[in-house]
Amino acid sequence: MNVIFVSAEDESPAICYLSAYLKKYGHKVSLIFEPKQFARAYMRNDSLARFFSREKDNLRKIGKLNPELICFSCTTAHYQWALSFANKIKKYYPHIPIIFGGTHPTLVPELVIKEKCIDFVCIGEGEQPLVELVEALEKKDKLFPIKNIWYKKGSKVIKNSLRKLNEDLDSLPFVDKDLFRGYLPSHYFTHSYFFTSRGCPFSCNYCGNERMKYIFKGLGRWVRRLSPERAVKELVYLKNNYGAEYILFEDDIFATDLVWLKRFIPLYRKKVGLPFTCFGHTQSTTEEMISLLKKGGCNLLWFGIQSADEKIRSKYFDRHETNENIKKAAALCHKIGIKFMVDHILNIPYDTPEAIKEAVSLYNSIRPEMINCYRLLYFPKAKINGIALKAGLITKKDISLINEGKSIVYQTGEYTYHKQDFYQKYAFLLTAIPLLPPWLVAKIGKSDKAIDLFGKVPIFLVPMTKILLNFKVGHGFLPVAIVRMEVFFTKQFIKEKLANMTRR
Repeated sequence: MNVIFVSAEDESPAICYLSAYLKKYGHKVSLIFEPKQFARAYMRNDSLARFFSREKDNLRKIGKLNPELICFSCTTAHYQWALSFANKIKKYYPHIPIIFGGTHPTLVPELVIKEKCIDFVCIGEGEQPLVELVEALEKKDKLFPIKNIWYKKGSKVIKNSLRKLNEDLDSLPFVDKDLFRGYLPSHYFTHSYFFTSRGCPFSCNYCGNERMKYIFKGLGRWVRRLSPERAVKELVYLKNNYGAEYILFEDDIFATDLVWLKRFIPLYRKKVGLPFTCFGHTQSTTEEMISLLKKGGCNLLWFGIQSADEKIRSKYFDRHETNENIKKAAALCHKIGIKFMVDHILNIPYDTPEAIKEAVSLYNSIRPEMINCYRLLYFPKAKINGIALKAGLITKKDISLINEGKSIVYQTGEYTYHKQDFYQKYAFLLTAIPLLPPWLVAKIGKSDKAIDLFGKVPIFLVPMTKILLNFKVGHGFLPVAIVRMEVFFTKQFIKEKLANMTRR
């Protein structure tokens, strides 16, 4: 069957996995890509976004490709864009079935399937369900008793049951990055993402993982991992076929299983030998683990801290690591010589200025190379939504908007939830700590006037500071990549427009 995936803004790991699986079964796969120039989180201008939109060209391309199924894989951040484009596709090509899958449709399938332009919804991992659906469509079936798939039959919605989770990740084909060749600049291939696992061992209540665990409870192990041998084999493939020079391990928590790492790291050093960044967790960090990561080529370890107040972290985020855990992990990184950065969330329900002072003190004591500050974003059915509702930070109407993907889903833009915006007030102070001497940070942390002064700094200095710190920690390729990406898309846009003019 001829299948099209629709993606926007970035490379989609989910689409790369699904494409590889479809190709394994002999199906033809194509991509429709929208760069969303000037409609991205870091750069927005409605007039320029309309001018640079590929929407009309993409609609024409769909007609030329003549697919038999169109697939969207959506996060909450991209759901409304995907829905808008799907409606336009349905207007021009009403005979082509459309399926929505991904995190957002999995969390709120009952809302997604109501949309007129959507014929099918896939809940959870979609490799096998999608292949079975394609085969049923090829046979011209009218019924689709396919686990994980919801579909419309007249005015009714048929809700098939869920299947067991695939616990044998080694059985999956190598990720299909070829699908995005020509649509994205070269750094997507030289600085390559990679997942060695699926699922997260933790249940932070602001994260979609917690809800996904609930949905698939009793259907198999939630956390599953490639064997070290299989992971290294695919990484060698990425290096040899795509010119990978740096690996970004995007597992929810990469550094958590010491037994697995003991097998993986020697193989990785011998056969891959590329520097990498990965996520760790302060509760599972040991000296032996940090030493292994260092030997393997890890040059930056990433910890989610989110709040320095243990009570807030435990009660409202369901995170139970202690500040002593955090200090111990940081000390080990300094001792062994691995750079590390931390994430911090602002605008948490029941957050206080005192907790911010505690954060200043904690981060000054552990001295990470980088501190990433984020606003708390609300996602469908996350437990934190109920806590925020009770705290008066959001309303029931806001929760409806969150479930529809109409709320704030990026770190930029108008932020209306909080009367007191802690992000605006404290983000620059926390972000700048790695650039300031410890004695000065300690002095600032004890002075309300000094803290308030940092709160008056223009907020655009936060991303500017992060750019500087990225270069300092050896991640300068990230801000450079943004510039290269915009240049690439602009050149591509001009080339396409000139080609269209020539054809006329």
